[in-house]
Amino acid sequence: MEYNKSLNQESTMELMTRAAQPQAMQEQSLQPQAPAEPEAVQAAPQPEPVQPVEPQSKGQYPSVAALVCPSCGQKNLRVIGTKGAMGKAVLGAGMFGAIGNMVADSRSKENFELLPVKYQCLSCKTKFDTLPLTATDDEVLDVPCTVVFHRLSSAVGMAVSQQVFLNGVKVGNVKNNSDLEFLTFTKNNTVFVTDQYGVAFPGTYTFVAQNGGREDINYKRKFL
Repeated sequence: MEYNKSLNQESTMELMTRAAQPQAMQEQSLQPQAPAEPEAVQAAPQPEPVQPVEPQSKGQYPSVAALVCPSCGQKNLRVIGTKGAMGKAVLGAGMFGAIGNMVADSRSKENFELLPVKYQCLSCKTKFDTLPLTATDDEVLDVPCTVVFHRLSSAVGMAVSQQVFLNGVKVGNVKNNSDLEFLTFTKNNTVFVTDQYGVAFPGTYTFVAQNGGREDINYKRKFL
């Protein structure tokens, strides 16, 4: 009897425990739940501030447009030539990075040369040697201009090759009744010619180049 009584008590307690579990779960579910914390919203990445673009130089090109006498400051100059000028030849890339592009005729590309040129001031008679100056950015063309030098046929000196200079730079040799094509990247230009020894023929040819233009020069021991 006592054994059965203990079994009944255990069964009764077990039933009461089972009955209480759903009620406890129900009470737990009825308790107010704390609101879920909102997820942190990541801020959109801010674009990096645009850095100002520094102006870049168009390139280094030779020019004699601003060349003046070192004694009196006048621009009234006569070209004597490269003969007797003091100083050594300078490789084109050493001073003007784009000088090698000046000669459009591939047959003449090996002939360009940068030499000191001797000038004489016609105002004070001072003689001086100088290399070309560097063109300013506002003097440089956006598109180079093509120059065609025509050496017309002449019986005088017909067997001698003449040297053509653009802005103080030798751009090539030209034979009798032949043409030499080259480029200029500057607006204001000066062309002169020397014999095979570097002595300049009288006179110079000056012109203002246009973007993408063409300049034809006729020469027969003087500019025509």
